[in-house]
Amino acid sequence: MTVYEQFLRAVRSVNRSLPDRLRLRVIAADPPLDWAKVQSAAEFRSILGKRAEFGAEVIEREALRKRQKALLILATAWLTRNKQHMTVNGLVPWTDTIGAQLDRDFPGRLYVIAPVRRGEYPDTARLEKLIGMPTSPVLLRLNGTVIGTLDAKEFITANSAVLLGAPTPPYHSYRDGTTMAEVADACIYRGRGADTLVRPDPSYAADAAYAVELKRRAGFAPSVRPR
Repeated sequence: MTVYEQFLRAVRSVNRSLPDRLRLRVIAADPPLDWAKVQSAAEFRSILGKRAEFGAEVIEREALRKRQKALLILATAWLTRNKQHMTVNGLVPWTDTIGAQLDRDFPGRLYVIAPVRRGEYPDTARLEKLIGMPTSPVLLRLNGTVIGTLDAKEFITANSAVLLGAPTPPYHSYRDGTTMAEVADACIYRGRGADTLVRPDPSYAADAAYAVELKRRAGFAPSVRPR
């Protein structure tokens, strides 16, 4: 069972005990993708290039224009307010993120909470001293704080490089000098330990057709290049 299936099952379980007016509604924010019709890397890249604009439009149409609230669960790269450098095969360099577009169209409506990268970095000791709390996880406000002035590239990174199995440094998702407060409103610090590695469901390994299709799709994915 994938994490996505687990998430949807959990939402359905919660909704069964709620009246219709309180039930949670899950909306996908990626462009529709029929993998059977994708036959080349160029076709796949054309879809990737539409993700930010499409996602922002879905969120605005289904929530913000209706004056409703929404919990957005997206990779950090899509919600950061600062323009992100897309290092994937030169795809649209320095393009607006979904967060940047929402801020432009609906000022004051977005509140971004980003996870701090696990591990130890040059300013980790300074960060922990500023936190002054031995326990984790801890939610840290960034706007108007000293923590918010720390380097965003050191502590907040795009998730895509990690998911593709590439080492995080030296992938730079933000322009030099970008602070954490320019990227998000708050962050979650979980300590120095390594992140938990999420592995595929073992049952998929026995499905030969599934493995062949995954390999075919992976062949369309653009490579990630360090800067």
